[in-house]
Amino acid sequence: WYPKNPNFYHENYSHLTAELLKNNFKITFRPHPEFLKRFEVRFNEFCENFEKNSNFKIDKSKSNLISMEKCEYLITDWSGIAFEFAYTYKRPVIFIEVPKKILNENYLNFSNKPIEITDREEIGVILNSKNSQDIFGLINNLKEKEHDVKSKIEKNLNKNVYNLKNSSQKIIDIIS
Repeated sequence: WYPKNPNFYHENYSHLTAELLKNNFKITFRPHPEFLKRFEVRFNEFCENFEKNSNFKIDKSKSNLISMEKCEYLITDWSGIAFEFAYTYKRPVIFIEVPKKILNENYLNFSNKPIEITDREEIGVILNSKNSQDIFGLINNLKEKEHDVKSKIEKNLNKNVYNLKNSSQKIIDIIS
């Protein structure tokens, strides 16, 4: 979601969605809850373009786990959901290169940049072009390098999540 742009989905996802559907991909579209809350009319307008296609599903449920579990790839922009998806399912993310959605200008005052900026290519690939045909090359490349992609995701997970698989023992050690 992008609070300053009620046309965000239309501008950044319409053409790509149409191309994927034209090529018989199945799409589960999950709106960001804030976008749905603030721009419901715009969201409905976006969905009207695709809702007649049986390969297009809309998921407005509170939990994202069922949708993510069924997906082979996640396509997003700057969302932190990318890390949840990659870490949980060890599947790659395709990031659409759009302007950063900076909701807190103070992030520039910190010495560390947000993970959503620094680690994107460690858990997926970036679609730099507005040419939606490029996504098919990215998808083919991800399929060919599936093992390497999973290894990169695991490496990033281990870099960013501490005491993985033994956090309970660490807590016991600290308390004892």
